[in-house]
Amino acid sequence: MCGFISFLVSCAYDFLRSKIIRRDEENQTVDAGSTEITFESCSPRPFTFEELSRATNDFHEDRIIGRGGFSTVYRAILPDGITVAVKRVSSISQQGIKEYKAEVMIVSRSNHRNLVQIIGWCHERQGELLIVYEILENKSLEVHLFNSEIPPLAWDVRYRIAQGLAKALRYLHEECALRCVLHMDIKPSNVLLDSKFEPKLCDFGLAKLIDCDRSIMELSVIAGTRGYVAPECVLTGKVGTHSDVYSYGVMALELATGRKTIDPSAEEDQKVLVKWVQNLYKAGRVMEAVDPKLGDDYNELQVKGLLIIGLWCVLHDFRERPSMREIVRILNNTEDPLLDLHGKIPSLIRDPVHFDFDSICETSFGSSDSIISMELENPIPVDPMVLSSGVSEDEDQAYRPLFMWQHISLLNLWRYLIGVMWFRSSHNG
Repeated sequence: MCGFISFLVSCAYDFLRSKIIRRDEENQTVDAGSTEITFESCSPRPFTFEELSRATNDFHEDRIIGRGGFSTVYRAILPDGITVAVKRVSSISQQGIKEYKAEVMIVSRSNHRNLVQIIGWCHERQGELLIVYEILENKSLEVHLFNSEIPPLAWDVRYRIAQGLAKALRYLHEECALRCVLHMDIKPSNVLLDSKFEPKLCDFGLAKLIDCDRSIMELSVIAGTRGYVAPECVLTGKVGTHSDVYSYGVMALELATGRKTIDPSAEEDQKVLVKWVQNLYKAGRVMEAVDPKLGDDYNELQVKGLLIIGLWCVLHDFRERPSMREIVRILNNTEDPLLDLHGKIPSLIRDPVHFDFDSICETSFGSSDSIISMELENPIPVDPMVLSSGVSEDEDQAYRPLFMWQHISLLNLWRYLIGVMWFRSSHNG
């Protein structure tokens, strides 16, 4: 009898959970189930397909300046001589259509100096989804941090980039007219640099909208790039501003160290950046993590401050992470950001928690060796039954059901029900 009741409760739980997820997805700005798209209230102008085709020389391969999992970016020259970037989104995949809608709706209605600006869009021709952006001369932060053929960024430039990104995220989380915007894919390749090396956050295809008074959203599908996705997203499917804060923290560590978040070629104890810096901090040697390419040309207080901010942002308990507003305030103290961090340093020393993603991969998805050996840009293999392979270096989005999370949740519920029934039977008996 007890087993039958437990079974019914489990079924009811699954049903209610699926309803909640469906409601959450329906409340989003975008709808992957329809190809009819209207953006009447957006300020950028619509382009014709012929205009953009001529501007890109019929989308010639020589004009390609970037690729993504569901898109290709072209350099285009408009009739007035202005050079722009045209993003051609795949319309074959429903996810591509969903990303197109999300990106146009969010970016066109956002206005911040550290967000890339959209100029227009085009979807007049069946099967063609095009977004027109401003083009930035200095490419992405990823190129400047990790390409050995390019001179390393000076420290003052890196610090300004950290400040600019923090301000962009504060705007998205707290000041945007579209409620609270979660970017959900913060990484160096999505940070573009203008002629003065001012950062601009781009690629809002995975972005989500939540009400300002609603701190957490529950998703049935997780997406992102391995090494930048917060642990609670992988384990529970729950996202919030704390998810972006985690990704920002990883990038802060990358800016200070010049290292990738995951580097299979590094020494064993340095393969995972977060874990390595945490261990150095715990040992009182955090300055050993500073990028050697900087030489002695950096502000020690600023570097140490950014390293500690990074560690604060990646704390395992997301409730202990700072808000982006708090990070902006601390970074604005350019003379000594450590002054505002002293109250947080003891908690970091007491609990330098590292979320061992590789251990979870090993226990839940099989061997972690094949996952670690993937290129940084490869997808997170969230679904244990679909471990991606043979993905190009630019196809960095992963869309996998959170089967592991569902199993963990049901297992915990089952244990709880058994415990309650045992407690009642033992006390009634």
